[in-house]
Amino acid sequence: MGDETKPIPSTIVGDAAAATILEKSREESGMIDRLYQNDSSFNDTIVLPPQGASYSKQDEKIHWAPFTGIESVEFAADALRELLDNHHLKIDDISCLLLSQFTKSNIDLLQSKLNIPSEKIEYIGDKYGYTGVSSFFIAYKNRLEKGLLQSGDIIVFWTLGAGYQTGIMLWRV
Repeated sequence: MGDETKPIPSTIVGDAAAATILEKSREESGMIDRLYQNDSSFNDTIVLPPQGASYSKQDEKIHWAPFTGIESVEFAADALRELLDNHHLKIDDISCLLLSQFTKSNIDLLQSKLNIPSEKIEYIGDKYGYTGVSSFFIAYKNRLEKGLLQSGDIIVFWTLGAGYQTGIMLWRV
């Protein structure tokens, strides 16, 4: 999908909505912990319209300065290490990682930094493109449909947004 040598913005053309229904349970499940970061120094990298709402050229629909989200990968790696340490867990204790599908290269970088086995990562960007913050919910649905998640499994959600903001969460199924 798109030009693989220039993954942004060519691969971020998907769109989707997702919802997760939570129910009360006596079992030990739900959010274990989370970390969040916002870095507003990138707030001028993606502007629509390019000069802001008060000015618009007909021939320039979007301004996309070099922004890959790679800055948030370092946060994700550090935050995941911190969450795992705080809860006396290792990567081996995690059933799967449901990550932002913004770019495959960011997923690969995070995988490399933390020595994450490929089978623990649910990648769906090649099938759906980048569907925004719903991308990890779609990856979660795929994982469920494959029968690869069981009650009690610990999973990781990670997402990022333009500008950038990023969050990571430990969750018990």
